[in-house]
Order: sequence, then structure tokens, then C-alpha cells
Amino acid sequence: SRSFVDKATCYGVGKISAEHIAKGQLPVPKDESTQWNAANRTNIEATAVFKDSTGQDMIFWMGRGGDGKKYSWTYQAPFNYKTGNITEERLIQEGQLANTAATMGLKNWRNASAMQVHVESSKTEFYWVTAYDGEEDGHALNLWGNQLSEENKRAFKSAIMKATYPVIGIPTVEVISAYEGVKIEAIMLLESSGKVDSIVIGSDDEGLGSLIGSQPANATGGAVFVDLAYNSMLYNAIPKAKFGTSGLAPPGAFASTFV
Repeated sequence: SRSFVDKATCYGVGKISAEHIAKGQLPVPKDESTQWNAANRTNIEATAVFKDSTGQDMIFWMGRGGDGKKYSWTYQAPFNYKTGNITEERLIQEGQLANTAATMGLKNWRNASAMQVHVESSKTEFYWVTAYDGEEDGHALNLWGNQLSEENKRAFKSAIMKATYPVIGIPTVEVISAYEGVKIEAIMLLESSGKVDSIVIGSDDEGLGSLIGSQPANATGGAVFVDLAYNSMLYNAIPKAKFGTSGLAPPGAFASTFV
């Protein structure tokens, strides 16, 4: 969907409208249900829209994974961003993304909480976040503290991963960054001269609110964070515990068409 406000500021008070609301259900594995109350309810945890090496608009979506699963299921298909629909269902491709957190000995981590895709002529890069929600594992938050408190560092952890698939050569997987105290659920790639220059990350830290930050693409950690939830609360009086980023839109001329 696309949302619009009648003032050019996120703090403006105005009418909000939405256009191009996509309807329908993205395909999921046959052994998962799209019914909310089902025990085997599916969870489409991450999506990305990108242009492939031929210039075709594509949509990529994947399951959360984790909880003892060895992988996240993945799908990709040609996409019409003007209508919000898959153009040809017969061209849907299925795949798997290995549970990298499990291979590193990390238990009870979500395999994926956010995803972006970057395509160059010689390679395709998948950036995704694997995250740990300690509240589901019995860790209580310190709501009097912030994301730097020791209790909250034990409760929330995140790692930014990158898989590179060269046109010629062997695919590689690497950990770009690891963070404690934040549950990252949104990433956005900023490009320069056709290459990923930096990564914007947004967190959903439940009762702690939400941070947003940016780090160089080739750096290990080092993101500079801004307290998005607190600063928003100063202007609209909505408690910061109500805020959490669940997605970020990529910048650029292509994105501005549909975001």
C-alpha cells in the first residue's frame, strides 16, 4: 500500500489516505495454514521488492524459521508494484534459506525478521536479519532501563547476515554485524554508484520502543542509533512502547514510484 499525508513532515497533523491496497494471499507451504488461530499458522516474516539482472520487477518473501527448524522457506516471483500483484503465478520459484543462527549454535533465534536484495551484473546479494526475542524465552524486560541495560541485552539480540551469489563462483555467507538490546525487524540498503554503501536498521523492542540507526555496509556493528519512538512521542503523545518498525522502504527513483 501507499500512504500519504497532506504535510511534508512526519510530525504533521493531517489526513492520511492509502492507495493500491493489495488483496489476496501470498503462497505459503502446503503444510502451513493462513488461518490466524491455526496451530500451524504460517508466518511471512520478511519481504523484499527488487529488480533482477534483466530489469524484471520481483517480489521475494520468506518464513520466520527458527524454533528448531533447519531453514526458512522462500518464494520469489515477477511482481507488478503498481497493482501489488504477482504477474504470473506459474513463474513462482520456491527455495530455502538455511537457519544460519542454528549453525552458529544459537538456540531459539528467528531465522529471518527482515530481508533486502541487491542485484549487480556479476552477483546477487541477500541481506537479512536473524533475531532473538528473549521475552518468548523467559527473559523479562527492564522497562526502567533502555536498550543498553544488561537485562535488555539478554532479552533482545540481532545479527545482520549477507549471502552473496556470484554469476560465476561459489556462494558465500557472512555475519556483517551483531547487536544486543535491540530486536531488528527492518533493514534498508543505501546505494552509491550501484553498490551497497550503508545499511539502515530499525528495531521493534516491544515495551522499550523503537530505535533507528545506520551503519556502513562493510563494518562490523557501529550503528549510530536515534530513539525514534521517544522523539515521536514528544510530538504526538503516543507512548513510545506503542512504536516498533516492521519495515523500511528502499530509497531511489524506483522506490518512490510505489512507496
